[in-house]
Amino acid sequence: MMCYSRLVYMPMSYVYGKRFVGRLTGLVQALRQELYTDPYQDINWNKARNTCAKVS
Repeated sequence: MMCYSRLVYMPMSYVYGKRFVGRLTGLVQALRQELYTDPYQDINWNKARNTCAKVS
């Protein structure tokens, strides 16, 4: 099990560490419009960061 989870999390940590940003396509824009109640560009991410789960 350890080997399989490592295959998933190692590439994800690399992409996160490099602050990878993908291209803005029509699909991404449609998903943002469907998923968020406010317009995506108007969301204050610093304020919204801790609203999903409590940080201990």
